[in-house]
Amino acid sequence: GRARIEEVLDIVGLSSTGRKRARHFSMGMKARLALGIAILTEPDVLILDEPQNGLDPQGIVELRQLLRDYAAAGRTVLVSSHQLGEIVQLADDISVLADGICRYEGPLADFAAPGRLEEEFLKLTMLGATRQEAA
Repeated sequence: GRARIEEVLDIVGLSSTGRKRARHFSMGMKARLALGIAILTEPDVLILDEPQNGLDPQGIVELRQLLRDYAAAGRTVLVSSHQLGEIVQLADDISVLADGICRYEGPLADFAAPGRLEEEFLKLTMLGATRQEAA
């Protein structure tokens, strides 16, 4: 009910918006609202595509904590992102997709040593491009 809506608005940082209409929200506020709608019913699996888009640095930090807390509560959080630096901050396990093929699936720590995610990602995803160019 209304109490849950107020709780979620507080969680996503929108409790102070009052009766402001969503069409007048900034891009970051719209991103927060979309996240709030997604978690409103507390789904067991939360699937987000580039959830950090439109958020300011503080919003990104809050998003990370929210998603980590959500996962720590025993739920699954699946995030699709091209922001590799953000993935390092957010994910325990990753899947790397390239050319419609899953090139890696498993622990982030097994995929790349700290500071080497971008290098390993490019090495893995460029394999397909190199093969296609040779064909």
